[in-house]
Amino acid sequence: MRRQQATAAWKHHYDVRAGIEGTLLQGISAFGLRHARYLGQAKTHLQHILVAAAINVVRVVTWLNDIPGFDHRVGHFRPLRIAARILEYPMYLMVRSFGSENRQLGWPTP
Repeated sequence: MRRQQATAAWKHHYDVRAGIEGTLLQGISAFGLRHARYLGQAKTHLQHILVAAAINVVRVVTWLNDIPGFDHRVGHFRPLRIAARILEYPMYLMVRSFGSENRQLGWPTP
């Protein structure tokens, strides 16, 4: 199995699968695709078509405006890292918006 995963065909197959899963995640998280609003197969099918069109519109707008994508997942340790940074540098919250001043003071920039 591991030898098969190292082939170019496997990587191409996995890239396609990752793209499909990303589209499904966007539909679920941004457009509520997990639950149908309507009863009946025809109305639910129409909802899925409209959500797919909305996803395409959002992707075209973000592509035209050159908006980079973002990571949906936030690790469980991120709040702890922020708390540790605040404890180490108490003034961090007050000056975090001033990037050049943070560098001059030797504080980490966010």
